[in-house]
Amino acid sequence: MTKPGPVPKPTALEIAQGRPGKRPINKQEAKPSAQKPRAPSYLCHAGKLAWKRLATPLHEAGLLTYIDGHALAMLCQTFGRWVEAETMIDHAGGPVQKTPNGFQQKNPWVNIAKELRKDWLVMAREFGLTPSARTRIKIDLAEEGVDELDQMLALIMGANQDQK
Repeated sequence: MTKPGPVPKPTALEIAQGRPGKRPINKQEAKPSAQKPRAPSYLCHAGKLAWKRLATPLHEAGLLTYIDGHALAMLCQTFGRWVEAETMIDHAGGPVQKTPNGFQQKNPWVNIAKELRKDWLVMAREFGLTPSARTRIKIDLAEEGVDELDQMLALIMGANQDQK
């Protein structure tokens, strides 16, 4: 049985990162509408904040098209659920709880937060939103020399603070 190869990167990301193997770009790749998708109404509060902070910079960088809206919604909703899980951990007094018998046990929200973090990281790589993915991107986003993706991620991580 053959093992599947790595997931292909979006062409915009491939071009931005460069193609060290000099492989040709797929000229027959589907080109969806470049229109920016709208935020779905079902996003939780922190998910909506994440959408507001991500959609425009991703769209301007050519990494978000109309048909990518659901993928971004999943990324944003996962972030929002992670914020909720972390809030529940804080409200419960931390990652360890005392049982009625006086024993200590791991707060179940810790595992939920951990799984959401893993899911978010997988999805974030699809949009080039992790530090390692970003180091390969060479896009001139701003004339002032400010890395908008760095600003965007800082704002998203600040959404956790907005919830408190």
